[in-house]
Amino acid sequence: MKRSFGYPEGVFMGVKKVNHSGISVSNMEKSLEFYCGVLGLELVMDFDVDRHAGLDEVVGMTDAVGRVVMLAAGDSLVELWCYSHPLGRALPSDYSPSDKGVTHIALEVDDVDEMHMRVVSAGFRAKSAPLDLGIHKT
Repeated sequence: MKRSFGYPEGVFMGVKKVNHSGISVSNMEKSLEFYCGVLGLELVMDFDVDRHAGLDEVVGMTDAVGRVVMLAAGDSLVELWCYSHPLGRALPSDYSPSDKGVTHIALEVDDVDEMHMRVVSAGFRAKSAPLDLGIHKT
């Protein structure tokens, strides 16, 4: 039996849901303005990390220093990291969704047209107006 969204039952092998998605940002205040001020996510955790024992092993870096916030998006979380050490690389100016790695996180909203208007009105850029792709409006 298939689920309505096309995945066979049991394909998740014990995974119950996506708990959170982590995003590395270059400017935490600007990111909070967008995620909290524009999208309406709720700030649930905010702290500085300075060479925390075990963090280096978890993230695979040495002497990690930065700020991490956790934002509630319904029953999911978005984790924002702003590292001051080591400094990360910026995405190339010609970055494309076909490049390898995470390309997007989809947030379910009550009214995608209204959210698009809020994002653009707040001065943030959108690739396009919302479009109905047949499986959902994006």
